[in-house]
Formats: sequence, C-alpha cells, structure tokens
Amino acid sequence: MNPAVTQPDTGVVPPVSGWAFLRPHEVVGCGYFVLLAILGISRRIPATHITFLLSVAVAIWALASIETFNSRRWTRAIREWGSLALILIGYWSLGFFISKPEVGWESVLISWDRILLYRWGFHHAIEAIGPFPGYVLETTYLLLYAFPTTALGFVTSEHSPAASRRFLLVLFLGVFSAYALLPLFPVLSPRLIDKTVDGPSFEGITRHWNVWLLDHYDNSPGVFPSGHVAVAFSCAFGLLSSIPNRRGIWATAFVLATLVYMATIYGRYHYAVDGLASIVITSLAWRISNRITTRL
Repeated sequence: MNPAVTQPDTGVVPPVSGWAFLRPHEVVGCGYFVLLAILGISRRIPATHITFLLSVAVAIWALASIETFNSRRWTRAIREWGSLALILIGYWSLGFFISKPEVGWESVLISWDRILLYRWGFHHAIEAIGPFPGYVLETTYLLLYAFPTTALGFVTSEHSPAASRRFLLVLFLGVFSAYALLPLFPVLSPRLIDKTVDGPSFEGITRHWNVWLLDHYDNSPGVFPSGHVAVAFSCAFGLLSSIPNRRGIWATAFVLATLVYMATIYGRYHYAVDGLASIVITSLAWRISNRITTRL
C-alpha cells in the first residue's frame, strides 16, 4: 500500500525509494511504454519515437514520485483522474507502428463474419424492426469514449482509495494488454476492405460521427484485438472488482460493453474475432488484477 495514502494531508510521508511509490496501474503504464519502446527498436522506428515512449515512462515515474512526497487530497485526485490520459497517449503512440496496408487474413476473417452476419442471422436480427437497434449500437459505440471517466466517477463516489486502485489496475491491465498486441497483427478494418458490402443499411448521425472520428483520428496499426471492446469490458470488469456491491452499475456496464462489441461487428469496424479476443484478454486481466489487489 502506498504510504502516502494513509497519512493526513498535513502529515509527514515516510521515506520510500525505488518503485515503491508507484501504484499498480502506474507500473502497468510504465511497462506498456517501455514494451512499445523495445518493440520500436526491433522495428527500427525513428529514434524520436522511441525517445518519446521512454520519456512517457520516465514521466509517470517522476510525477508519481513528486506527488508521493508532496501528497495532499487534491494532488491524489489529480493523480488518479489524470492517469486516464495515459489511455489516450497509449493508443496515440500505436501510430508509430503503422505500416503499409496489406490484405492478408482479412478475407478469411470476412468469410467467418459472414457466417455470423447472414447464416446465423445477426444482421437480420439487428435490422428486422427498423433502424432503431442500429442507432442504439452506433450511439453506444460513440459513447465508449466516456466510459472510463464515468466508471471512475462511480468508483470514487465510494470514497475508497482501495476501490479506485482496483478499478484502475483492471482497466490499465486489460486495455494496455490489448493495445500491446495491435502492432503485432496489422489487420485492416473490414469497413476499409469493401465499403459497399456487409455494412449497415442505414446512415444515422451517430454512424456518421463514428466513421468521421475513425477516418480522421484513428491511429491504430490494426484492428486485432479491438481497442473499443477492450476499454468497454475493462471498465465493466473494473467496476465488478472495485464496487461488487453496486450490482446495478456493473451489470449495466456489462450490457453496454456487449452492445459495443455488437456495434463493432454490425458497423464493420471490427471482425467478430477482434472483440472476442479483447473479452478474453480483459477477463484474464480481471482475474490477475484480483490476485494483485487482495493486498491493497
């Protein structure tokens, strides 16, 4: 446990050294950027990119050290909420690994998806009663960007530092594990293969926003595993781990995460296997995190 947490705002923080002042999710964050830097060296990306990745890891360490030795209630809040920015930085950094698009496994993955979409009736089930289910899926997919902050808000309302740490560890371990795999599987999104096939039959405003955001700001070298599904299920598992007594909240989070997964398939943002892989990754991250946080 971080010694600074148990001290009053006017108290003296006992001395710590090395990595002891880093919280578990911050250790995961540091490890992620160091891992990307090592991968970048092997891929011969520009030295400026490698320097940036290592600098982020050093910045996490330095800022955590400064906050630990000057800890106040408001600095702890900034440290906790500010750490969510690492998810955006971590995703943005994947742009360093974008390579020339090559169609490889995409044809196989599309053939698997068409079994789900048409033979098993997924596409028809979504559109059978009109455009409303499609609007719901696209809107949920769009709202995914607010999931981490909203979930952390519910956790912090419990006024339990241990609960917040459990949530952030599950979130970081699940999301960054999925992100770390993206450079290894440079698979094109199905919507970029053939935009005239398999897509939704309607063009609502939320779909236009989703497509516009992906066209202008997506910075991923691939779509396997799904980053969106990883964030959604990491939030859900994090809520389950940190506030198990608030069943309505974490159960709703799992419903929303499932809708995000369905949206990735229906909207052709991802292949079905992309989201499935993220669910497996985040569930494993949840189990591992529970073992770690029993000591927090």
